[in-house]
Parts: sequence; structure tokens; C-alpha cells
Amino acid sequence: MGSDELYENLANGATNPTKECEIAFCTVKWLHQTGYIIATPHPYEFFSDAVLTAKGLELLKLTPDALKSSLGDRLMDACKKGASESIASLSSTALTSGLGLAFHSAMTAFS
Repeated sequence: MGSDELYENLANGATNPTKECEIAFCTVKWLHQTGYIIATPHPYEFFSDAVLTAKGLELLKLTPDALKSSLGDRLMDACKKGASESIASLSSTALTSGLGLAFHSAMTAFS
């Protein structure tokens, strides 16, 4: 996206940032505020000299849960292998997650 595409030209000659530009700015602002990057802020305009922090680099090593196999799949694999410790651990995780969801649902229903 070129710099001309970041701003909408208004009838009076002024410019407004596009929605994409606002999303990008707010994302970088959040990364800066939460410590994932170090940057020099230029309020309401841009950030310069952005660098990932150690905290930001650690995130790059994570795999989102959506890309991992499901709990059910892991439990089936453990059963096939006869790995009783894994079965116990995964069962505990499943029950804990289920109880957490039930508790959250109950609290949401009563609030």
C-alpha cells in the first residue's frame, strides 16, 4: 500500500486516515503499550524506530491452539499408544476446561 492510499482526500483538501491505516496504527500502538515492541511514538501520526523486544520475540515461537491437534485427537492418540500418564493428563485437562466453560457460562447467564 503506497502512502497515497493511506489517506482519503476530503472535499476541503484535508485528509483522513483510511480504516486500514487506523487499524495498523492502533495495532502498533497496542504492541508498544504492552511491551512487545520498543518504538518512538509520534502522537496521532506514526511510530518510528520500532524493534521487537524479548517479549515480542518469545511470541514468535508460539503456535496458536487452532493449529494444534484437538484435545480429543491427542486423547485418542494416547489411548492407541497405551500412554496412561498422557491419558490421565489429557483427561484432567479436558475436565478442567469443561468445568471452566460451564462456570463461565453460568456466570454469564446470571450477570
